[in-house]
Amino acid sequence: MGAAALAALALGACTRSDDNARQPLPAAATPVKAAPAAAVVAATPAARPVQIPHDDARADAWMRAIYGDAYDPARKQALSTLQVFDYPKPYLMTLRSAAALPGGRFAIVVSGAVAPDDSVATGDEHDVARAYSAGRFSLYIVQAHNEGWTIVERHESVSGMEPNPALCSVEWFDLGAGKPGFAVSSTIQGEETALTVLEVFELTNGVRQLAELKQGGNNDAECSIESEKCWSVEGIPRFDNHNGPHGYADLTLDFQGKRFRYSEDDDTGMTIEIPLSTIQQATRYRFDGEYYELVSGTLPAELL
Repeated sequence: MGAAALAALALGACTRSDDNARQPLPAAATPVKAAPAAAVVAATPAARPVQIPHDDARADAWMRAIYGDAYDPARKQALSTLQVFDYPKPYLMTLRSAAALPGGRFAIVVSGAVAPDDSVATGDEHDVARAYSAGRFSLYIVQAHNEGWTIVERHESVSGMEPNPALCSVEWFDLGAGKPGFAVSSTIQGEETALTVLEVFELTNGVRQLAELKQGGNNDAECSIESEKCWSVEGIPRFDNHNGPHGYADLTLDFQGKRFRYSEDDDTGMTIEIPLSTIQQATRYRFDGEYYELVSGTLPAELL
C-alpha cells in the first residue's frame, strides 16, 4: 500500500486541524516535579469511573506531572517524542478525557497529533509516519501526593490498531464489580467510506483491551446526486447484565442510521435528500474470559 493511500486510511473525520501544528513548538525538557495541586484535593473514591469536566482546574497539574516542562499550559499541549517505525517523531499531546477512579486515583487519556518535523523523515517516509500517528493515545493513572501528583501507571500507545485512526471520543464505563474501564471511538477515513471502530479497555491490573468492534460509518466521500444509495450509521454502546459470565457486563451496540439518496428539486434546483429507509438494530457481545464476542444480532449490512 502506498504512502498516500495509507495516509488516507488513517486520517479520519475527527482528525485535528493542522492550525495548531503550524504554531511554534514548546521546547522539550526533562520532566520535573509535578506542579503543586494547591487547595485541590482528590475526589471521593467512586464505585465506577466518574468523568471529570474537561475544564477541570487540575488538568494543567496532571499534564505537568506527566510531561514536566514539555507541557505548555497556554496551548494545553505537550511536545513528546514517540517511535514510529524506526523514526523518532515529535507529537503534540493533548488531554482528551479524565475520570476519577476508586481509591482517589485518576485515569487520564492523552492523544497526540504528529508535529511538523521534516528533519527525520521526508517525502513518502514522512507521509507514512504521519499516517501512523493519527489518533495515537496513551493512558496515565495519577494520584495526589503531598501537594502534587504522582504518576502511578504509564501506558504508552494503548491502541492495538494499526494504522492508528483519528480518535473521536472517550467514554468511561463500569464493566463489572471492581472493573472500571473506558471505550474509545476512532474513525478510519477511506477513499469511499469512513469506518468508526470502538475499542474497550479495562483498567484492572494495568490496561487490557477487551474489544475492537465496528461501531458505525458513512459513505459521505462517494455520496453524490449520481449515487443510488447513501448511508450513515452510528452504534451507541451500553453495558448491562453486570452479573454476566466472568463478572463482566454484556456490551450492546444500538445502531441508528439512515439510507438515502440525493435528488434535484424540480422547482428550486436545489439538492434535496430523499429518504430510503432507516437503520435500527442492535448487536450484543459477551465477555468469554478473554474478549467480547458476538452472541446476538447482526451488524447493519453496510458494515459487514
